[in-house]
Amino acid sequence: MTRRSGRICRKPKRSLQSSAPTKCSPYFRDPKRRPKHLIRKLDFDNLGEKTKDLNDSSAESSSALWTPTDELPSHLVGSKYFDKTTTYTKDEKRSKEINLLVRTNTPMDFSLSQAVCSYGYFCLAPNRWVPGKPIEDGSTTDSSCGIIGRGAGDDEGYLVRPLTYHCGNTAGKQSDTAMADSKTALVAVGQDPDTNSVLVAIHSPVLIDGEDEQQMQQQLTNQIDRMVRLNTSLETFHELYPEAKERGFGRLYRSPTLFEDIIKTITNCNMQWGGTVEMNAKLCKRVGSDGAFPTPEEIRKVGPDFLKEHCRVGYRGKYIWNLANEVVEGRLDMVRDLGSDPNGDCHHDREDVQNCLLKFSGIGPFAANNILQLMGYSDTHPYDTETVRLWKEEFGASTCATKVEVFGKAKAHYSQYKTYAFTAYWYDLWKNYERRAGIRSPQWSIEQLEKERPTSVVSDHNCVFAHPSRTSKVSKRSKVKSKKKDDAANV
Repeated sequence: MTRRSGRICRKPKRSLQSSAPTKCSPYFRDPKRRPKHLIRKLDFDNLGEKTKDLNDSSAESSSALWTPTDELPSHLVGSKYFDKTTTYTKDEKRSKEINLLVRTNTPMDFSLSQAVCSYGYFCLAPNRWVPGKPIEDGSTTDSSCGIIGRGAGDDEGYLVRPLTYHCGNTAGKQSDTAMADSKTALVAVGQDPDTNSVLVAIHSPVLIDGEDEQQMQQQLTNQIDRMVRLNTSLETFHELYPEAKERGFGRLYRSPTLFEDIIKTITNCNMQWGGTVEMNAKLCKRVGSDGAFPTPEEIRKVGPDFLKEHCRVGYRGKYIWNLANEVVEGRLDMVRDLGSDPNGDCHHDREDVQNCLLKFSGIGPFAANNILQLMGYSDTHPYDTETVRLWKEEFGASTCATKVEVFGKAKAHYSQYKTYAFTAYWYDLWKNYERRAGIRSPQWSIEQLEKERPTSVVSDHNCVFAHPSRTSKVSKRSKVKSKKKDDAANV
């Protein structure tokens, strides 16, 4: 193991995005408070074991970086999600209190809006992104404040969603295996653009003892660290792709648990985006507690037939239920078998993880590669029809180009970004989505409704993920049906 450019360089075979800066690296805003647990040593002989700390067996946990605070940046003052002094009407019952936590030791280039609004899963339930104030100069996709695709008010936006935690979990460690006494808490994540610190508002029950509150906060902050990849260094990637550095892009959004990422990936395969949106909305509303994403135990309890009939997941119901059942029965452990801990760190060899994923029904090569990049293995190539469209629109490929031809060219092109091949590819594709939307992703309006989505929704930017050819076909069918109805009415 060697150190180079402020990051730990591991075996070439292990391609992991979440490379941590060294102890003396200036990459983090407060290097003196940089957590010791970010300096890791991998045990390649025992792939199932967690990494060992190089300095001290009593190294700080990730939650030690989060401290209580009562200070709010001006743009969050008055927000019902963050401000403790918000006035409630008589009809509203204040059954919960707001606990504010802040993490000041963040990467220098960290941008919450770029970390959240960077991957399509942020548009899926139960996530809710609240955009910051619009840019006064009216700019859309390109420069604002000299930063490509990033506006001055973008980092005043914030993320809101319910998260699940488990009471009585020893040492505050959370696993993807659902446990008894699982509870939900509404959580809001914001940023102070002036100090670069990240704030978390936890709406917790008023009656909760100190030990449970400490465990709750540790589990929830671990999940938040994973979602926005707060422990991930982008120094090497930004050296390879300077344009992404100008924008602060590279921390692709992911779910608070690997289990949720896997289920979302299954709902995304062989399905138009509108269907994926609806499936996840129904899973949260009809299976999860208090609108949260369902735990493995909750999915197991309702059964595959319920998932198919009430969540509209189709044949995926048996795949989703089988996966949840494997987790609950203990035959699949996210740490033991896939090497993923609550912080998002991965400890297994990529090929071993991929082979393990492919054993499960419903997970093919594309899904496995997509799950791998969500785990931090950024040299994967989950190419699909969107890759073909990107190559034709942005790289001048022939309209007759086949998938095999485009995939080969894409793989060769992004090999220059080495272990960050997928991150570079996704940056190009994300810019394409923003151009189609006509506005930067942190300013997107996302409406997660359960009803059937219309073919053209002006106020909902989820339509940017719809394939143009499919949209046009649906539009043509709708026009034909409309014409038939008019003809019948005239008769």
